[in-house]
Amino acid sequence: MNALTPASKPVEPAEPTLAELVARIKEAHAELRASMRHIVIRAIAIGEDLNLAKKKVGHGNFLKYVSENCEMSDKTAERYMHLAENKEKLKTELAASGKIESISNLSLARAERLITGSVGGGGGGGGTGKIPRGRRRRTV
Repeated sequence: MNALTPASKPVEPAEPTLAELVARIKEAHAELRASMRHIVIRAIAIGEDLNLAKKKVGHGNFLKYVSENCEMSDKTAERYMHLAENKEKLKTELAASGKIESISNLSLARAERLITGSVGGGGGGGGTGKIPRGRRRRTV
């Protein structure tokens, strides 16, 4: 057999059709939207559990506990805890904003802005810088 026989040629995958691309795009977009839905409600629930854990681990042990057990940064834990501590204020501010918006559709950044009363842009991706940091991580 010669090295250029049809059996030895690599098979190149066919490019997707426009219809296949549309289907993939729509499916991926729907999955992305579904994963973001209820993010604030989930963050509040995590924050409530973190607040309970903080009471149980004792003074001065919480940041180490989060670092070793929760697979999140102390800043993320603080964000969630802050949302949990202020969930009633969030509901009040959301109702007072006059917009037809529910907690299930908020981004974390938007929820934080409602709680802190800050206005303006900031489209997702990170903190607003408005949450009190509390204690900084100490080296042990």
